[in-house]
Amino acid sequence: MILLMNRFKKLSALVIAFALCLSLAGCAGDTDKKPDPQPEVSKDGSQGVTPPDAGSEIKLEGSANDIVKKILDSNGIGYTELEGTKSDDPDEVGSMSFSMTSDPYAGIYITEFKSADAAKKRSECYDKTGSHYNDGKEYKVIDYIAPVHLWLYDKYIIQYCSSEGAEYSALVGVFGSEFAGAGDCYGDNSPLQPADTYASIQTVMENHDVEYKKEDVTPDSGNQGGIGALSQTDYIISEDEGFIISDFESEEKAAQSIQCFKDNGVRWESDGASVDITYKAPHHIWLNGSQIITYYSQTGELLQDINEYFGKESMGAGYDYYRPDYSSELVAALEKAGYQCSASRGLSSTEKIYMYKPVTICFVSVSNGETVYLLEFEDEPSAADHASRFSHDGSAYTGLEGESAVTINFDRPAPTHFFRKGNIVVEYSSESGELLNVLDSVYGYQFAGPDYKEITAQEQKFTAQYIRTDGYIDGQQYPYYVIIRSVEDLNRYYSQNKDLYDLEKQEKVYADTTIGWLDAIEKYDDEYFKANDLIMIVLAEGSGSNRHEVKSVIKNSDGSFAVDIERKVPGTGTEDMAGWHIILEIECGKINPLTKVDVTVK
Repeated sequence: MILLMNRFKKLSALVIAFALCLSLAGCAGDTDKKPDPQPEVSKDGSQGVTPPDAGSEIKLEGSANDIVKKILDSNGIGYTELEGTKSDDPDEVGSMSFSMTSDPYAGIYITEFKSADAAKKRSECYDKTGSHYNDGKEYKVIDYIAPVHLWLYDKYIIQYCSSEGAEYSALVGVFGSEFAGAGDCYGDNSPLQPADTYASIQTVMENHDVEYKKEDVTPDSGNQGGIGALSQTDYIISEDEGFIISDFESEEKAAQSIQCFKDNGVRWESDGASVDITYKAPHHIWLNGSQIITYYSQTGELLQDINEYFGKESMGAGYDYYRPDYSSELVAALEKAGYQCSASRGLSSTEKIYMYKPVTICFVSVSNGETVYLLEFEDEPSAADHASRFSHDGSAYTGLEGESAVTINFDRPAPTHFFRKGNIVVEYSSESGELLNVLDSVYGYQFAGPDYKEITAQEQKFTAQYIRTDGYIDGQQYPYYVIIRSVEDLNRYYSQNKDLYDLEKQEKVYADTTIGWLDAIEKYDDEYFKANDLIMIVLAEGSGSNRHEVKSVIKNSDGSFAVDIERKVPGTGTEDMAGWHIILEIECGKINPLTKVDVTVK
């Protein structure tokens, strides 16, 4: 968790930078006014003027929002348009942002000011790099998530952040040279900045407070990327995370070697020889001069920062691996609500204590400082069963480390809310509950956790089987109930109670009663219990003539059930004792093993 939080500090910096830009603005000016050409910062620090591309088909007319849309559309660049957050700044009117579909690190942020003068005044608060801001009242150093570029157009400030710069030339072609920022740092898909491999990797690890062990190993030993290298160095962070740097004789040799990687880096072929490469975790491979760099990680914790030094990886899992598709609905809802967020795969200690191990876990880090955890299970029945093992308030879980009968009580630092949709289970711990409404809109009301809104009791649909099972246990309080969650539970109940009650098959049943107990349970197989449980109620009657009818099953707001049973007593009855088992199929599906059931027989 520490690493994830550290990585998000960098994303938060972008959010802060965006918010700062937004607070630097305002609207009401002549939109027909053409901007003055913006100063271009040269390598020697001098300033010149580069006017907009005269051949551009897009003219500087209308709002910056519309112009940016035209730029992106005309260049076939995919994007998602988002409304910005409101600012208390009196000079600012509003904001708009564009998130690039193909590049998770790219975004365009537009702030509208009240006038062109207000926008220009705000732009003068930046230094030439765009990373220092001073308005005379406060001074800020802005740590962007990727190289930043700032343009001034009429009453707008346009901010563009990108690790790849795919949109950079198109923006320059219309808006001209940026007034502040990194300039053309992208080149021909070369690294974003000249990077010393060893120093860069060490810097990234140290910035994330990562402890590591450095080892020099023998190349050509089947290690990732080391085939044909002169030397190889490993930075070992953990068993499933680290770096491998392979040094080659020349840039040409390194380039030749990386061309030998096949199938996205899992196989190396040369001169008829083939070597299969097994990675300890999802991998990422870069070519940097005479070196090949491999980063392997289950979480991709450092990938974002490494990309800033070496550019987009040559091959490997890619950033999207750490942003599973099932997170997109929540991310979209959070962004619509005005939050910035980052989603990535990760590991969690909780997976070791649950009955079912999640296939993947996704951390959604939100700009309010909170994190939402998404657990992906193999299928919906597994997720439903997992969810059903939590107590109503979320404080207990039955099924510790695969032991279905073991219950653990959680001591969480903040109230935790649990949601489920399909095979995804969501965990959200928060003192404030700020994101509950967003989560509710995506996943529906929580299945466990402290109540955050009033929920009325709901009547449940059910099917009942009534089986006469004569027998009586001295000292047993009747009626009582048993929650059955599997075929194993049924078999266990039979084994423990077959000598106490008549639980056998019945060729000849009692008058006006049902089949025998073993006959009744035949339909409850493994497939049934994937999505459903049973409530079995055991009754004792002073007369074998009495019969029963379940009138209602109510699920209360606290997750408990209330079962109302009507006793049907004939005018003349027998004086023999009788035992009954009523098997209830509840359509709500899975039921927590600790669920309380109040049975009333009238």
